[in-house]
Amino acid sequence: MKQNLDQKFNQIKKEISKSKRILILAHRAPDGDAIGSMLALNFYLKRQKKKTCVFTHQMPYFLNFLPGYDKIQKKKLKNNKFDLIFALDYASEERLEVPSDFELPQKKVITIDHHLLLSGRKVGKIRLIDSKASSTCEILYFFFKFLKIKIDRELATILL
Repeated sequence: MKQNLDQKFNQIKKEISKSKRILILAHRAPDGDAIGSMLALNFYLKRQKKKTCVFTHQMPYFLNFLPGYDKIQKKKLKNNKFDLIFALDYASEERLEVPSDFELPQKKVITIDHHLLLSGRKVGKIRLIDSKASSTCEILYFFFKFLKIKIDRELATILL
């Protein structure tokens, strides 16, 4: 499994390096893992000088202490042109929250999830699904460790 995980991490790293503008999505009515994984990935991508948009309609207020919470886009997107799209922690396509009037181009999507596929389908050209992980945040933690990213206090708070 470790070798397969490293291959997926390398593929994701390569796609990020080729991209300038990145959209981050998760499931409808996001919980702590969905919000945490979106914000953690955004935190990393910003450090890589990427232009990002984290999108969800509904924000659980009890997570407003998380760094970057106030940067999440809740309304219609002004610009729908993205080089890469991350779909995080959504279990099946029906639960993925996509902005209105937005078509999800499969060839630009990377899925990172810890949910087994129970019904429906997963989307994207790269699908990193680890059902042994406790959360999508845990998978991202190992991705950051693979990349040798320092887990500072801010990033640790988001991942927690």
